[in-house]
Amino acid sequence: MAAEMVKPLPGKDCKRARVALENGLPFGPGFRRLEVEFPKNKRGIEGHVCRLLTMGTGAHMEGYGIHSLKDMRSKVMQALKGAGMEETAETALFSEKSKHGRETFALYKDNTLCVTTIVVGLVNGATPAAAAIKDGKVMLSKVMPYQREWWVSVDCFTMPNKAQVEAQADIGADVGADVGGNFEGEVSLEAIKELEAEAAK
Repeated sequence: MAAEMVKPLPGKDCKRARVALENGLPFGPGFRRLEVEFPKNKRGIEGHVCRLLTMGTGAHMEGYGIHSLKDMRSKVMQALKGAGMEETAETALFSEKSKHGRETFALYKDNTLCVTTIVVGLVNGATPAAAAIKDGKVMLSKVMPYQREWWVSVDCFTMPNKAQVEAQADIGADVGADVGGNFEGEVSLEAIKELEAEAAK
């Protein structure tokens, strides 16, 4: 079966999405605009996406109504909806939350799909206080804001004919892939040590 090709959102439109995010979100770090390959998927969809990416610690990205992963999801979604994007029956299939501090959702407008992935975890190399550790796991809600790391990625692309939502699990899979834990939960100390060892190589 021939591969279906998706195209990145045109530069001027991706810029509008970027401006909407930066104007609608209360934190300082802006979004970098990249063009990346569409992640490998079972549907044979190929092409490129326009990726808007920002990252920072809780010291820079929390407060002003952002105190949890749920809050961050709400704020990012609100900013994109302010640009005219909306939820549909198909985009609802992208909504997910994992125990590893990851939120994913999609919004649609004019044959364009923007898939947002939000990840929060422990800053690599951070040493949490004893009070933030329970049963060998770090409770991210108990560490200092500067010890939490946030990634927010928005992948936008135009679709061939109809939305191929079956590829949803693959979009944004490479964003913050090495970050574990979640704001309301915990992350394994062993996982942290593995990350530190990898970074030291």
